[in-house]
Amino acid sequence: MKYFKRAGIYQNSTKSNSFDPEIFKAYSYNWWLYVADFGGVKVFNNYSYSNTTNKHQVAMLNLLSELGYDIDSFWFLSCPKGLQDLDSGIKYYQVKIRDLKDAINKPRSHRSKNKERRRNIKLYKTKIKQLMRLKRMSSGSLDPTPPRDDSSDKFTMPFEDQTEVSSKVDKSDWVSYGHLKVVV
Repeated sequence: MKYFKRAGIYQNSTKSNSFDPEIFKAYSYNWWLYVADFGGVKVFNNYSYSNTTNKHQVAMLNLLSELGYDIDSFWFLSCPKGLQDLDSGIKYYQVKIRDLKDAINKPRSHRSKNKERRRNIKLYKTKIKQLMRLKRMSSGSLDPTPPRDDSSDKFTMPFEDQTEVSSKVDKSDWVSYGHLKVVV
């Protein structure tokens, strides 16, 4: 992703993935908020509704890592409608819990598999608590306004105003975050 000095944001070449470090927000397609800071809690939405979004998320994890952010301190949550709609994440986890409980209650479900399902239910309940906490912290202050965009400028930015974040990676440095992989 390139950094545009005048706009103060990082964007990919198609401008469909952007990150504004000043307000600490990242958007996919200028509407789906998937990285945000909630009063000091950095949150990464790892829900992936498309292959392209997944690529945006991986690119952002790499960028955040290169910028020196401690990725392990982020809260990784799934919000299908973006972080601007935390209720979508709560509903998502509630459905997952219901489905797991239904699977546990099936007559021939295996004990070891049910043990794993119970662990996942406990994890999903924790995720719901985190989302509820974020809702209280934001109390409507999370502005879903898309990021600043340099495309409204009349003139093309000179090449020397752009810096390229390195994309050369040693595959041994990859770490997995749910379904995403990121370079550390």
